[in-house]
Amino acid sequence: MEFSHRNLGAADLSRRGYRPGTAPRAVLLLDIEADLVVRDGDGRPLFAEDAFPVAELADTLVAWLHHGSAAATAVSGPATSDRPDDPDDPGGPDTPDDPGECVFHSLSCAEPGAVLVRRSPQGWRVGSAFDPGAWSRPLPLPVLAAAVVRFADAVRRDVADQGVVPGARWCAGDMPPSPRNPAPGAR
Repeated sequence: MEFSHRNLGAADLSRRGYRPGTAPRAVLLLDIEADLVVRDGDGRPLFAEDAFPVAELADTLVAWLHHGSAAATAVSGPATSDRPDDPDDPGGPDTPDDPGECVFHSLSCAEPGAVLVRRSPQGWRVGSAFDPGAWSRPLPLPVLAAAVVRFADAVRRDVADQGVVPGARWCAGDMPPSPRNPAPGAR
């Protein structure tokens, strides 16, 4: 599983009258964009979008890993975790080892679910509402968490290169190891 980005920038900041080092956090999350590609473990692209709010996605995924779907909802909008019509989603509440579903919802996207993370009986799957038929193979949570950590760390480095000092929450490496957040080097 790979979340990758390139061409990170914040072109809309100046239009809004901000500089990278002084813009409010909410504006930075929306305006820091890059070309995003989400690939399955075999390299097959699941989702690709230019000018995607990667800082907001990284922030949402880290919040989801660290605190579960309730935190991702607070960051990114409401999720729909209990769907009896979805055979791959057994539903139920979040547990310490199960962060629940993550539905990325951004003001930058026309609809919620540009990036979706759902549990299935076989493992965790990543997909997009923009292409409902394209889902990753099932993954163990530590493998998915490692992909999120790599993505969040890469976004954080590139955001810092723009002159922004992201908060600790953007850096998954600052979170204590847990089943959701593997220790550094655990892939």
